[in-house]
Amino acid sequence: MLGRPLRELYDQESQEALSGEYAEACDKCIPGVDRTLVTQDGRTIQTKLFAMPYSFGQLHGTRSGYLDVTAEKRAETEASLATQAIFELLDTLHLALMVVDRKGQLLARNLGTEKLFGHSIDSIIELAESNETVRDMFQMTIRKKEPVSKVLKFEGPSDRMIDISLSAWPIENHSKEVTRVLFVGRRMTSLMRAESRSAALALEFQQFVENANAPIFGIDHEGQVNEWNRMTELLTGFSKVEVIGKNVTREFLSGDERSSFEVVLKNALEGQASSIFESSFRTRSDKPLRLLLNSTSRLDTQGQIVGVLVFGQDVTQMRENERRLNEAQRLEALGQLTGGIAHDFNNLLAIIQGNLSLIQHSVSPMSEDVEVSLADAQSATSDGERLIKQLLGFAKQQPLESKAISLDAAIDKALSMFVRSTPAPLQTTFQSAKSTLCVTVDPVMLESALLNLFINARDALSATGTLDINTFPRVIAEDEYSALEPGRYVDIVIADNGSGIDKNILDRVCEPFFSTKGPDKGSGLGLSMARNFVVQSKGGMEIDSVLGEGTTVTLTLPVAETSAPEETEPPQKPQKVLIVDDEERVRRMAGRLLHSFGYDFIAVGNAEDALLALSMTPDVELVFSDIMMPGSMNGKELARHIEASYPAINVLLTTGFDDANFDDGGSTFPILAKPYSAADLNEAIAALSDRNQKTQNGEGVTNRGG
Repeated sequence: MLGRPLRELYDQESQEALSGEYAEACDKCIPGVDRTLVTQDGRTIQTKLFAMPYSFGQLHGTRSGYLDVTAEKRAETEASLATQAIFELLDTLHLALMVVDRKGQLLARNLGTEKLFGHSIDSIIELAESNETVRDMFQMTIRKKEPVSKVLKFEGPSDRMIDISLSAWPIENHSKEVTRVLFVGRRMTSLMRAESRSAALALEFQQFVENANAPIFGIDHEGQVNEWNRMTELLTGFSKVEVIGKNVTREFLSGDERSSFEVVLKNALEGQASSIFESSFRTRSDKPLRLLLNSTSRLDTQGQIVGVLVFGQDVTQMRENERRLNEAQRLEALGQLTGGIAHDFNNLLAIIQGNLSLIQHSVSPMSEDVEVSLADAQSATSDGERLIKQLLGFAKQQPLESKAISLDAAIDKALSMFVRSTPAPLQTTFQSAKSTLCVTVDPVMLESALLNLFINARDALSATGTLDINTFPRVIAEDEYSALEPGRYVDIVIADNGSGIDKNILDRVCEPFFSTKGPDKGSGLGLSMARNFVVQSKGGMEIDSVLGEGTTVTLTLPVAETSAPEETEPPQKPQKVLIVDDEERVRRMAGRLLHSFGYDFIAVGNAEDALLALSMTPDVELVFSDIMMPGSMNGKELARHIEASYPAINVLLTTGFDDANFDDGGSTFPILAKPYSAADLNEAIAALSDRNQKTQNGEGVTNRGG
């Protein structure tokens, strides 16, 4: 090429163009201009010319260079033609296409944009820039690098509002950076509106399923989970990610329920009517979960069955409540029967015990055989009394004689009795809460409950076993979930390391007459009596046990608001007592006991006769009346009448039933439980007289209603 003139390289037109540019380059630089040249052999080449002035001594000229860009120009032309063809094609569609850069500047559009909106492109840009939703779509597409779609209203031709389905699509460069955004708009047709509504409904339904306050899950034709909502996750403890694709019947059901549920699913997949099914479901924590399920076929848009949707209801607590209600009703019926028998037996024991006490105090001297026989009879009567108390405690008809007592002293006493009666070497420990705690309970019933629990522990222990008793104070706050009322309580924890209880029967151990011991080794009333006692005392009882490791029983009792009472001087005794009881033998026995204490008495068989006797006998100081009596007035009604008409007369009631069964109109009278011994009756009268004496001394003790 060096030294050859331009005429040998290019045609005449190209030579003239280059000569002019060379002449121009003698004075200034030409940084690069596009030039089309034709060679002498007829080829057309696209070049980019670079030239600059050049001097060498007296020689002046130019230095120039050519860059052959024929291939690049050809590619640009082809791309331009392709783009033009695409836009010409897109112009025929009922679509609006606009490409904007990151600054929102319009780079390209098709003719359909003006046609769709019915405005000039400048007006369309103005509408878009003023629309907050469009701006949000633009920013969100750039930020998330994801397409965004909305249905918007725009002002169309003739100022009519038109619905436009607008989508924004990100366009990325080679560095994956969004440099442009493509907006695609189309006019909403009736079909599109229907599709949009269908999609919206599908989304709403999906949101309903996900957020429903009930377990909902979906199953495909293979029985595999394809839907698992938030509540199902919460109830089972298994997340959607864990269960999707797993077989629901194999993973969460067992036994006959699995087979039954498979039949329900098969029917639903065949399009049969929806059916209701109840089943237990496996949970991560192994806690019981009972679900009432309603399955229905799941259809696609063509009406074809694609699976089953199962709606559930958690009935775990409801079934537990039903079980407890059935148990309570069963126990109530059994309790009524037991209570009736025990009440009659109480009267018989009262007569026997009272007369045995009279014989013991009135016959002297006695032969050794008579003393042994009398002692055996009294012991048998005491055993019968304890059995009756257990029966009435189970029937919740045993009246509690509650008072504030020292808990440590009560446990020490019961534990001492237990240790003395236990021949086998048994290690026992008692750790107190190290505080003076008093509880308001029936001390006899507490002692009986503790002894029953100690004996149960002993029977479960080997020769080297241990029995630990601990007390812990606790407070149940107002906002704390508990079956007990808020307040101060104390836990009595009785733990052994014995044989333990099988978890399959743990729920039954408090049932009356249920026992795991052999024949003649227990009545099956110990735990039932203990539980009913603490419930009557406004407390609770819990049992935890592991087979082969031991059992822990926790009695929870409310702490007394007052301290245990101190000893006082013997009170003054009443002079004359009115006995009121419909059972003649009971009246006769009570009269003999009162006579042995040095009291005068008169006895009547009902409340009406008692009121008549009071009106005719002004020196009566105490009325000793049964509660359960025939006629129009029971013992508590009689007591209220006496309280109103004869305020100076004390009233002592007696019954074999629970005094809570009789409404006393807000007033509470002292009650002596049947059967009672001579000492019991004497102590009850002394306590009533002591109350009277304190009232007279101004110590704030109420004579009635205490």
